[in-house]
Amino acid sequence: MTIPQNFTDLRLALDNLPRLSKVSRSDGPKTSDDRFNHPFSRDNGLKIQKIGSGHVEADLKANEKHLNRHTTVHGGLLTTAADAVMAAVAQSNAGKNNNKIEVVRDFAMRFHEPVLPGQALEIVSELDSSKMSSNGDKEIKFITSEIREGSGDESRLIGQALSTYVMVDPKEYLKGLAA
Repeated sequence: MTIPQNFTDLRLALDNLPRLSKVSRSDGPKTSDDRFNHPFSRDNGLKIQKIGSGHVEADLKANEKHLNRHTTVHGGLLTTAADAVMAAVAQSNAGKNNNKIEVVRDFAMRFHEPVLPGQALEIVSELDSSKMSSNGDKEIKFITSEIREGSGDESRLIGQALSTYVMVDPKEYLKGLAA
C-alpha cells in the first residue's frame, strides 16, 4: 500500500481495500484488559472480544438511542465503533515504544448497508502495513476495518474503514491543551 498524501488518495485506497470477508474470528487470546473496553465504548454497545498483535475483534449491538431520523442506526455510531477498534489495533501493535502514543491521522469510512436497532454486528480490524514517514521521524500504521452483520458465508457487509495512525510524544501532542 502506498502512503496516502491527501484525502482523495485515502478514498482511492478505501476503494481498493481487500475484503476481509474471508477472515474468520481468530482463536487468539480473549481480552480482559479494560484499556480497550472503556466507558464510552461500553455505554454505546461496543465490546472488544479478542486482541492479538495487529488484529482486534469486537461486537456492537445498537439500540433505539442510536437511531437517526430515518430510524436506522446513525452512521456516527458505526464510525466511532470502527475508530475505537482500529485504535485498539494500533495499541496492540505498539511494541516496546512505551514513551509514545498512537493517534489517528486520517480516517475514511464507506457505508454499504443500513443497520436496524438490535442487529448484532461484528467489527474486525487489522494492521494492513506499517511504514516510516518520508523524513523517517514517525511510524505510520495503516489499519483496515470491516463491520458485518452475522458471520461466515451468511454475513452481510455493513461498512469498511481505513485509517492511518502515527506514534507521537504525548507531551508534544497535548502541550496545546495546557491552560
